[in-house]
Amino acid sequence: MLLGSTWIWVGAGDVAAVAGAAITAVGGVVAAVRRRALDRLPLELASRAAVSEGPAGSTITVRAWLGRGRPASRVSVVATMGGDALPVIAHPGPVVGRFQAVITGLPEGWDARDLVVSVTVRSEGRDWSVERTYAPAARSSGRFAAGITTRGGLGWDHASWDRIA
Repeated sequence: MLLGSTWIWVGAGDVAAVAGAAITAVGGVVAAVRRRALDRLPLELASRAAVSEGPAGSTITVRAWLGRGRPASRVSVVATMGGDALPVIAHPGPVVGRFQAVITGLPEGWDARDLVVSVTVRSEGRDWSVERTYAPAARSSGRFAAGITTRGGLGWDHASWDRIA
């Protein structure tokens, strides 16, 4: 009787070990698939731009991010209006998550002209680029909403991506 019960417990331990290994393997595969999907997400520019007034005059702020928050080692932002380059204040990198660029030195009549913004970032040996034209209707007075939420833990607030407060 004792021999039989020992065999059952050893067998149960083996089954538990195999089940644990299978769960770990499935979890690893799921994580790898999710990581690959994240790596394919593009560089994005928000669909809206924020306009603000300061001591130096009007500025336009644009927001971007790479693949829902992946790190970028180098950032380059170019802004033009009517073919003329405008001064841009942006962190050159590295950045993680959302980043913003402030466009200054707006020309006379800027509020009726299209703004073209091109962003290029370098991440994990690859360059990502995006360009967007901001018509006057795609610009709002204010600043971008906070990008972090504490609901259910600390994380990106995806709903505030291009919300201007």
